[in-house]
Order: sequence, then C-alpha cells, then structure tokens
Amino acid sequence: MNIKTLLPALSAALLLSACGSVPKPQSNLLTIAEFESDNSIVGQISKPERRIIAYYDGEFRKKAKPAKGGYYRMLLGRTAEGRAVIQDFYQDNGARQISPVIVPDDQKLKLSTPLEIGLNGKMAFYSRKGRLQSIGLYENGRVVEEWTYDLKDRLISHNYGTQSSSSHAVYGENGKLLHHFKYQQNTGIESKFYRPDGSLMYTFRHDKATDKTTVVDAHGNPASQELQDEGKRLVEPRMDELDKLAESDE
Repeated sequence: MNIKTLLPALSAALLLSACGSVPKPQSNLLTIAEFESDNSIVGQISKPERRIIAYYDGEFRKKAKPAKGGYYRMLLGRTAEGRAVIQDFYQDNGARQISPVIVPDDQKLKLSTPLEIGLNGKMAFYSRKGRLQSIGLYENGRVVEEWTYDLKDRLISHNYGTQSSSSHAVYGENGKLLHHFKYQQNTGIESKFYRPDGSLMYTFRHDKATDKTTVVDAHGNPASQELQDEGKRLVEPRMDELDKLAESDE
C-alpha cells in the first residue's frame, strides 16, 4: 500500500472524505493488543495460498521484479466466497507493511491504495522496523476512523468523521484525554482542553449561526488567558509528537 502518501493524509481525509453524518466510533481507546488479537480476516481464509502476486518500487509503482526500497504483495488465500485476502511486505526485510485485508474484486487485486481497491474494514500500517503506526477503518476505500500510536505503542490520537462532521481527540502518555475537537458543518466547532488527570480545563466554541465565539472554564465562567495558554502548553508536546510520527519510519 502507498503508506507514505496515506499516513500524513489520514487525519485530513476525515475532513475531506465523502459527506454524511459522523459514524458512531467503534472504540475510543482501541489498543494495539486488541487489534493484533483479532483474527477475523485471516480466519476467513478457507483456501490458503501464500504466494507473491505483485512487486512495487519505493514510489508505489508496480514492477515486474523485486525493487530495492519497495514492497511486495502476497496472496494469503481466499475466503469461502472466493474473495482474495492479501498482505503487503517490505521488500528489503520482509517485515509486514499492512495487516491482512480482503479485496472485494480480483480486478483490483494489484491496485495500490485503499480508495482504488474499495477497501472495507480495518487496516493497520507498520513501519519498516515493525512498529504498528496506525489503524484505519475504511468504508468503500475512504477512511472514516483512525487510531494513531506513539513509539511506546500508546494511543496518541483518535479521529472519525466525514466532510460535514468530524471528531479529533489527542491523548496524553497516561492515556487520559488532553484535547477534543469537534466540527459540525451546520453548527460550528467545539474545542475542549483537559488537564493530565483528565479533568476539563476550558471549552472553546464558535457558533456558525451567530458567528460568535465563547471560551469558558469548567464552571461555565469566562476562561482567563492564563488558563487558555496553560491548556495549549499541555497539549502541544503530544501534537508535535503526532506531527513527527507522521514523517517517521520508526
């Protein structure tokens, strides 16, 4: 799969994907252990094959033979209905690049991106060193929910939504919610900042109908500038870390 293109774009895609209401999130705190223990895709294989069906270079272009810095696609087998189960691996070290997924149409078996394939269900991305970087939930090839993890395998962000309505949450190293941003195309935005213990600091709201902005503390009183600065200071390290993770191959 085209990882370098997809990883930095996953969060943005939640705001730019097909219109519609926000789907109910699958799980606010999906752990790597929970995902890795889910054998539902491989468990559907009734006809194992395990053979390489395509090679790609570092620019995600299909090649006739192995390409240094690229990856290869393996057909793991087929379901009872005949649908192909595939998985991509890094060419240089054989490490998995994505988790196993089902391709709904054999004509799309060698296409590169989830959108081209029309992917449905969850798919994880792994670094060349084997770390699970993120998990995306797809509907017809478009990501509608995403979980991103830090270098210590802790959830750092959880996003879900569509062009008209979306949610983005950032978590601290202790797993507590630090920031929650909600966007509603018809009503406006809401941004909540939390202390490391998970308690609410203040809420920023912008009402689209009135074009008015309010910033109130946990008691509904106007939030001081000092409180607002503190909330931003607390979440900024994790936001910076999230940006670095998007560019990292660790």
